[in-house]
Amino acid sequence: MRIDELLNEEGFLSTAWNTLMHGTGDDMELYIKAADKLLPRYGTQGTLKQLKKKFPKAAPIDLNRAVKQALSKRG
Repeated sequence: MRIDELLNEEGFLSTAWNTLMHGTGDDMELYIKAADKLLPRYGTQGTLKQLKKKFPKAAPIDLNRAVKQALSKRG
């Protein structure tokens, strides 16, 4: 296997890096919907705790981003 094949968008290293940085592939929209639903009841910190319980394999940074995006939607 050539180096450029490893490093391109569909290559092994790219896939491994994306999995490491963004979790196993659960959809971010799913996180945002769940965060949007939980925010009025639990607040920011409680929502993060609930999301970690609901999506235990999710990357913490993805859950933080989902809460931030749900908060920005609220205005």
